Amino acid sequence: MEAEVTQDEQLHGREAVLAWVGSGKTLQAYCDETGQSYWSLRRWRLKFGEELGVAIKRRSGTQQAAVSKVMPTATKLVPIEVPRLRAAAATIEIRLRGERTVVVGTDIESAVLSRLLSAIERAA
Repeated sequence: MEAEVTQDEQLHGREAVLAWVGSGKTLQAYCDETGQSYWSLRRWRLKFGEELGVAIKRRSGTQQAAVSKVMPTATKLVPIEVPRLRAAAATIEIRLRGERTVVVGTDIESAVLSRLLSAIERAA
């Protein structure tokens, strides 16, 4: 019976497998060099290998696996930039004929604003 694994442990396991695959070394050589537990990494390889693009070939009739290391194609870390949340955006209130009001952001392009106001005036 397998113990429940937390999300942090799963993330650590996936990262460990990716680091090992990226090293190009055998599992034993990688563990000897990094101090990573061979048996832990082996368990993570079996659990997440397929998901991460590490081909695991199981021998028929056994639970043992032969592994062909393949760099994951589906898993690629890409740096992202998270924009800062701005305080409430500045707005402009435009009062039109007939007691109509339009509120737009200060970053609206003049051409867009012109088309918007023209369309509102035509519809009136």
